[in-house]
Amino acid sequence: MKPVAWIAKAAHLPGWTALAQFSSRWNERVGFAGAALLTIVGVALSWHLPRQRMAIEEQIKDGHLTEEQARRRLRIYHLCAPVTTIAGMALLVKWFLTFAE
Repeated sequence: MKPVAWIAKAAHLPGWTALAQFSSRWNERVGFAGAALLTIVGVALSWHLPRQRMAIEEQIKDGHLTEEQARRRLRIYHLCAPVTTIAGMALLVKWFLTFAE
C-alpha cells in the first residue's frame, strides 16, 4: 500500500482519499515526464556531438578557441551525453517498475 493511501484510510475522511489519489497520479505524471525529458536531452546531446565537434574544430582554426579549451568542451560533451541518457533510462525503468501495477 502506498504511504499516501494509508494516510487517507487512517484519517477516514472522504476528501483525504481524493487528495491522495490526485497526489499519486500527479507524482506519476511528473516522474514520467522528467525521466522522458532527461532521456530525450541525452539522446539529443549524443546526436549533436559530431556537429559540435566540427564546430569546435572550426573555432580552433579561426583562433577563437585554444586547444585546451576545445579539449575541455569536447570532454564535457563526451561525458554529459551518455550520462544523461543512462540516467534518464534508469529513471524510466524505475518508473515502470514502480507504477506498472
